[in-house]
Amino acid sequence: MATVANAIASGEIKMGIAGGVETMTNGDMRDMQNTKGMAKSVFENDNAAACLISMGITSENVAKKYGVDRAM
Repeated sequence: MATVANAIASGEIKMGIAGGVETMTNGDMRDMQNTKGMAKSVFENDNAAACLISMGITSENVAKKYGVDRAM
């Protein structure tokens, strides 16, 4: 949806169709060890299974890796 919105804003296109889904309500985002309700296919793919870190923790890890503090 962001890509379509950006293309409209930039004048690249006059209109577009976009869609998406929300799945955050399917689980407790504070407890990424709770995988109840997740598709079993997630765990069949090593890359998908390895990326079950919440976005909050991910942002902290990226900030630390690249030396970006909260003030920045």
